[in-house]
Amino acid sequence: LIDIDRQQDGRIKQLALLKNNTSPSSEAGKLAPQSDKPATTISIDTIELAQGSKIRFSDASVKPDFKTELAINKAVIKQLNSGNKESWSDIDIQASIDQYSSIAIAGTVKPFSKELGTDLKATMKNIALPPLSSYTASIIGYDMVSGHLDTGSTIKITNGKIDASNKLQINNLEIKSINDQRTDQLKSELNMPLESALSLLRDKNNDIKLNLPVSGDLSKPDFDISGVINKALGTALKQSSLTYLTLA
Repeated sequence: LIDIDRQQDGRIKQLALLKNNTSPSSEAGKLAPQSDKPATTISIDTIELAQGSKIRFSDASVKPDFKTELAINKAVIKQLNSGNKESWSDIDIQASIDQYSSIAIAGTVKPFSKELGTDLKATMKNIALPPLSSYTASIIGYDMVSGHLDTGSTIKITNGKIDASNKLQINNLEIKSINDQRTDQLKSELNMPLESALSLLRDKNNDIKLNLPVSGDLSKPDFDISGVINKALGTALKQSSLTYLTLA
C-alpha cells in the first residue's frame, strides 16, 4: 500500500520531504530541522508496482478532504532523480477504483522542479461523480448528487503555464447548489442557472458531452480555474443553443 497525501498548500507531502531532506523527529507530528550537510539525492532508474498493489490518495487542499484508493493493474515510474530538479520522469499507470471504474495516466512529469511540469494523457471511465463534490463545490458551488463521468484529457504544464484539453461525457448528472456566491457568479456568466444550462446540453440519453480547454498562468494570483471552466461551459452552451434553435 502506497500513500500519497496532498497537503493544504497543494504540495505532495512525500515529495516535499524528499525536497527538503527532512525526516520525522521523535515528537509526533513534527519534522526535524534541515541539516547543514549537503542534501541527500535520490536516483532511481525504475519503480514498478506489482499487479494488485494499492495506492491510497488523500487531498487536504479541498473541503471536505478527498480520499480514494486505487487498485493497480500496471504502474511504472522511470528516471527519478532528486539531484536534477529539471529532470523528467516517465509514468505509466493503469488502475481501477472498483469493478466498473478505471483510470489510466501516461506521459512525463518533473516531480522535483520548483514549478511543476507535466506532459500527460489521462483517461477515466465510469467514475462516480458524488465523491468529487469536494472539488466542484469550490470551483462552481455545486455538489454532485448523482452521475458518472468518462474523460479523455491531455495536460501540459510548462514554466507555470497550463494548456489542457478535456473531452467529457457525463451520464445522468444531478446537482445541488451549496455556495450561493459561486452559483450566482456562474449564473451571471452563463446568463442562466446551471440547472437550465445542463438541460440544454443533455442529449436524448440524458448524457452531456463537453470539450473543456483549460489554459492560463498558474503562477499569477488572479488565475482562477473556476473562471476558465465557466467560460468553457458558456461556449459549449452557446453552441448547444445554436444547434437547438437550428433544429427547431
